[in-house]
Amino acid sequence: METQNNKSGFIFVFLTVALDMLSIGIIIPIMPHLVTKLEGGNIANAALISGWFGTGWAIAQFFSSPILGSLSDHYGRKPIFLISNFGQGISFVIGALAPSIWVLFLSRILSGIVSGSISTAYAYIADTVEPSNRASKFGILGAAFGLGFILGPAIGGILGETNLQLPLWLAAITSFVSFVFGLIFLQESLPKDKRTRFTFAKANPLSTLSFFMENPKIIALSIVKYLNDIAHIALPATFVLFANYRFGWGPKRAGMLMMFVGISGVIVQGALIKRIVGAFGEKKSLYFGLICGAIGFLGYGIAASVTMVYISIGIAALWGVYGASVQAFLTSKISPMEQGRLQGALGSMTATAGIFGPPLFSHVFEYSVTKGQLFLLPGTAMILASILITLSLIWAIIVTSKEPARIQN
Repeated sequence: METQNNKSGFIFVFLTVALDMLSIGIIIPIMPHLVTKLEGGNIANAALISGWFGTGWAIAQFFSSPILGSLSDHYGRKPIFLISNFGQGISFVIGALAPSIWVLFLSRILSGIVSGSISTAYAYIADTVEPSNRASKFGILGAAFGLGFILGPAIGGILGETNLQLPLWLAAITSFVSFVFGLIFLQESLPKDKRTRFTFAKANPLSTLSFFMENPKIIALSIVKYLNDIAHIALPATFVLFANYRFGWGPKRAGMLMMFVGISGVIVQGALIKRIVGAFGEKKSLYFGLICGAIGFLGYGIAASVTMVYISIGIAALWGVYGASVQAFLTSKISPMEQGRLQGALGSMTATAGIFGPPLFSHVFEYSVTKGQLFLLPGTAMILASILITLSLIWAIIVTSKEPARIQN
């Protein structure tokens, strides 16, 4: 499957995703501060509103993901990449011009509707790489996320210190560059003879449930992924405000820390996952990644110093091993003609986590920093995430006990 053309295509997908993640990373350190500014400086209230922003984005993604997934199975992967990148650019322009919370909220809704590049990238790899080698490829693709988050938050934080709208303009430019790059260079990965007819029955968000019912062998592993999807939300939902409350950090300092998160992710995803999976197999690597994720988030939650935060970042970065392993397990159980539908279903599932996760963690954070409560522990949301990852680890051990310990080539 992996011809020279496919290898070139993977490089282009890698760069396209890196640019897409760069545009998202740019706004991470400034969005909570922009909400806080529009809300008159109230951090606790801004946390609640930011949580509902995340919920709105996830609801939009929930409805759009199966549609984009089914469209990619019918028309191919490239058109979905282009729609996603161009649409993200428009959403950032609207956000940069937003005069109020409501217009800013609408820009995030549009962003959720067109957020199809990640699931399409996973489908692209499933099209072109043998199942036995997918975990390492998924890991390398994960490095593209890290590359975007190395420069993105740092740039966004620096620009945000001058003007909170500047990062949004730069994110828009980056998204449009990604669109042009994909339009010119990206090669289609799905042959016409492997495409399936688009139907609204498959594109219906509720078809996500029917897809899992049609493929019961992926349900148990999907639960593992779902618990981690929820846990992951704790970081973007609360960390910037947590750092501002706990350490007094502004956009620049928070952006630099997120850059360190990106560097750690690139090292793990680009250099370590293939070695770890190659040495221990997908199953043990899955367990290892979940253990590191649980420890890392616990470290965030109880951190009493900046040093402890950075140590926790290094440990949590190894959580990425779990993501590559679980994707390898899931894609190996679905036919080549339904990889787009699988990723669309997983995208909708992730979106439902995004519906409940932001208000959950933002309310926990708001409670933990409000005077008069039983306890004041700003990192409570991170501790809750650690508990969820631990539960997913226990479930993963149960459901994969009979899975073969495949070793990567």
